Amino acid sequence: SVISVKPAMNLVVIKTMKGMGAGVASFVDKLNISELMGAVNGDDTVMLIFPAITYASEAVVTLNDMLN
Repeated sequence: SVISVKPAMNLVVIKTMKGMGAGVASFVDKLNISELMGAVNGDDTVMLIFPAITYASEAVVTLNDMLN
């Protein structure tokens, strides 16, 4: 259900199939990423908020490895 995972400074934007934003956000929440400050989801997008660019970059690599 995930189309892409991309960094945007200290944010990570996850594009999903239509209607899957909440499910993907719930999955990410269950990962208990300690550096994750919060997440916001829409119908087909999830935005993850990190305190620094390095944490966001690491999360993109981790999520892409898990989802591909």
